[in-house]
Amino acid sequence: MGITDKPVRFVTNTHHHGDHTGGNAPFSNAGSTVIAQDNVRKRLISGGTAGNGPGGSIHMEDKPAEKAALPIITFEHDGAQSQADKADYIPTD
Repeated sequence: MGITDKPVRFVTNTHHHGDHTGGNAPFSNAGSTVIAQDNVRKRLISGGTAGNGPGGSIHMEDKPAEKAALPIITFEHDGAQSQADKADYIPTD
């Protein structure tokens, strides 16, 4: 996929927005395991509306995601900013 010559084993989604989940299907199809909070999976299955509220200037419709784009490993909400967020810690050494 041009990112590395090594296999990408895991992809983590910090939340359900397309700029964070849009690469799920190509990575999944290449053999990566997608990990996300359970509510991310639910939101990707159902689709929905996103934006900055009634009368706001941003309004986006999200179609339900294809099966390959759905997280395989999920976990319960852990008290992040919203009910579909998570944070990752990646040590540098």
